[in-house]
Amino acid sequence: MIVGGKRHLILGGGGFLGRHVAMALSTQGDEVVVAGRRPPPEFERFDGSRARFLPLDITKCDWTTALADVDVVHHYAWASIPQTAAQDPIWDADVHIRTAIDLLETASRLGGKRVVFVSSGGTVYGRQSGEKAAEDSSPRPLSIYGATKLAVENYMRIYHASGAVDCRVARLSNPYGVGQNLERRQGLVSTFVARALENQPLTVWGDGRIVRDYIHISDAISALVALSNAQLDDIDDLPIFNVASGVGASINQVISVIEDHLGHPLDVTNLPARSIDIPVSVLCVERARQHLGWSPRLSLSEGVKMMIAQLQAGERHYSQPLAS
Repeated sequence: MIVGGKRHLILGGGGFLGRHVAMALSTQGDEVVVAGRRPPPEFERFDGSRARFLPLDITKCDWTTALADVDVVHHYAWASIPQTAAQDPIWDADVHIRTAIDLLETASRLGGKRVVFVSSGGTVYGRQSGEKAAEDSSPRPLSIYGATKLAVENYMRIYHASGAVDCRVARLSNPYGVGQNLERRQGLVSTFVARALENQPLTVWGDGRIVRDYIHISDAISALVALSNAQLDDIDDLPIFNVASGVGASINQVISVIEDHLGHPLDVTNLPARSIDIPVSVLCVERARQHLGWSPRLSLSEGVKMMIAQLQAGERHYSQPLAS
């Protein structure tokens, strides 16, 4: 059982999720090893006594050395997005599944490790018949990206069942906020807010009625920190938790929220709909509320308002944490 004063290894520590989680853990008094190909922006903002950077390429990693003195491993390092995974499925599987097995094998051999993996809520569930996808809904991935994420989950289930590794999974919906890498072509809300502030046009595939579950980065981070800390002895199977707002919003509603906060209409171009886009994807977050004591706090409007204010104030890399 892992208690108090933990040391965390953050794989993908320079990314959107990783650097926010690292800062949150450092702030709460834990030690963090921020691992990645490059340090997070403005790494000097971290508490130097509690955080250090480890140059690391997950495809060429000496896992025994990397995991030797850490208690919790946060696996946020993922090299593909849905489009690139579809273009090269063999590469996607080889990189991500092999990496996960190497990591889990080493954690199993060393013993006493906890591994938190961020999966994908929308692409793992695929089309669902119910109003909201819950953790016990049958996964139906319709993309290579989702299939690979689910495969890693299944490997984690095996190692967790063996008792060798304390594995946990967060099925994350669509995070947004200051610091998201817009060049990766992910993050509709972040992209639209950033473009709107620069008076650039927005492009929408279809009629804008596609519904997604958008969660502000500060809410997502509080869930991931709670998941890394929680004692989950009452859950027999692999602990899987949706991390989402639990509320759906159409693309048109996102645009309307941004327009309301900026006080003027946006320049929007509609292109033909894409067959790959699932009409509705909303996640149920009741399980996280029950077992982690966590619930999302920001509405879409509140999150967009916060993001606009931070960007206008010159912040580019970090969203302010919510007061507890």
